[in-house]
Amino acid sequence: MISYHFDIGDSADGPIGFCARVTAPSRKRALQILRETLPYSLGVAGEHRVARDDSFVEYIVVYFNPSAVTLDNIDEEDEE
Repeated sequence: MISYHFDIGDSADGPIGFCARVTAPSRKRALQILRETLPYSLGVAGEHRVARDDSFVEYIVVYFNPSAVTLDNIDEEDEE
């Protein structure tokens, strides 16, 4: 098994950063496991197993940079 670190986005450059570490036998399997896990979690701490083999997500961390959130991030405006 190999531990793969995913680095997606950077809160130093934008409002959200994301990283995850997945243990799996291959890069392709690590990506598959991460994709299967993402719809169900935000901030997984510890092992999260969604597979029947020994692959697992060790952690997922999402970072926020409040000062990088601007009025330009508003994509919809509705009157109540």
